[in-house]
Amino acid sequence: MRDPGEHPFVSLAIASVLIGILDHSSWFVAYTGMLFGFSTMIGRDWPKTVWLWCLILAAGAPAVNLLAHAVAGYNPMCPWYEDAGARFFAALLAIMPGLGAGVFYRCVVRRLRYSSWVQSSLTA
Repeated sequence: MRDPGEHPFVSLAIASVLIGILDHSSWFVAYTGMLFGFSTMIGRDWPKTVWLWCLILAAGAPAVNLLAHAVAGYNPMCPWYEDAGARFFAALLAIMPGLGAGVFYRCVVRRLRYSSWVQSSLTA
């Protein structure tokens, strides 16, 4: 049987849509912070499907925006495809530093663990 933590696509999609609702309701600081936090966790673990996870995470804001265009009659100053594309690339722009922070954290923790292990083995 598969490990349910190995493929969290459904939970990531739900989180992505909820984060997209924050974007659509103009809570941009919370939206960016949540994308940064989720992508930091992804960067810390760095699974094999990291880019798929990031694309799922970035697709929430455009999905909510397209739903608002189709159902609620939302009509901004620009066409729907420009609005959705801008929101997707803005989400990717918020995700990239988070991935870097997660990778940096993983490397620093690994180095600190190794250095503490070397120091403890030298003093023993």
